[in-house]
Amino acid sequence: MFANKPFYFASIRKIVVAFGKIFTDLSIERKDSIGVVQQEIKVPVAPGNREKWLALLSEDPNKSGKTMITLPRIGFEMVGFQYDSTRKLPTLTQFRSENKSSTLGDISVGYTPVPYNIEFALYVVAKTQGDALQIVEQIRP
Repeated sequence: MFANKPFYFASIRKIVVAFGKIFTDLSIERKDSIGVVQQEIKVPVAPGNREKWLALLSEDPNKSGKTMITLPRIGFEMVGFQYDSTRKLPTLTQFRSENKSSTLGDISVGYTPVPYNIEFALYVVAKTQGDALQIVEQIRP
């Protein structure tokens, strides 16, 4: 089919990156008792599973040296990948486009893409409930 050459279009990787990019501009504010903003923290986003983070946090908190994880933090992982037959289009439908980079007038031909549903799980880890609620309120709307 592909002349025994390895191929990699990075489609799934691009989807994972796009999902993570949605949450990159979140930040929280920590206020004092009067309501004056004391600190604004940009919340980092990283792919990774929740169990790994919880294991890092449950290690001895009194150990010397820097901790491996800073809080608050948002994490996500791909948890599902399944074929979606309800969105399937006719298989042999061709899409043609002219190759603009070629002067010979080459035409690229592609067939109908195969529909898949990709599911992600999103995790918020924070020291205080207030920090976590600020993050969730920015995501939920």
